[in-house]
Amino acid sequence: MKFENLSELQAELLTKNKIVELSGKVDGDFGARFKESFEYLVAQGSPDFEVTISSGGGKTKIGLDIFYLLRSYPGKITGRVIGSCGSSATNILMGCDVRIAHPSSTVLVHHTSSDLHAGWFNLDGTPNKLGKRKIKDVLDTQEHKIKVLLYRMKGFTPTKLRKLFDENRFLEAGEALQFGLIDEIQDPCETPFEPKK
Repeated sequence: MKFENLSELQAELLTKNKIVELSGKVDGDFGARFKESFEYLVAQGSPDFEVTISSGGGKTKIGLDIFYLLRSYPGKITGRVIGSCGSSATNILMGCDVRIAHPSSTVLVHHTSSDLHAGWFNLDGTPNKLGKRKIKDVLDTQEHKIKVLLYRMKGFTPTKLRKLFDENRFLEAGEALQFGLIDEIQDPCETPFEPKK
């Protein structure tokens, strides 16, 4: 099968190992890679698969769109943080049934600050009249959606959510586990190396 948006390595990981590799900025290209991988898996009968995530984040709406697709998938999805998982990439991670991180991985949840449009600003960079209204609406709406999904999924209290968002820093894997953003820390070094036969 030929893929338009996946590299040869990403296509091989997907077709042979049922791994969807998501790295880089969460943007239109990132979304297209995910969509193509997702459609392939659905066409294969919705088998269990793993998503590896290494991203500092990007467009909030794209992250939320991927989250909702993941939650609608009938097979089991394991999310694995490789390095950093920040901002909108964390929304994607929350869409997985099981969330795993390596000991050195970090996870970030923060107040929404993206998905703003150039037409909402004056030439000097300050928000224009339309921008002042739209910015507040977009940020409040997207942040509310993120808080609702965290509240529903992990039983976060409003106080715990506020603390998590106000931290505004990458949480080490142990902290992310305490907050309930991941379910497990897996240290590949704890598994003895066995050469292939």
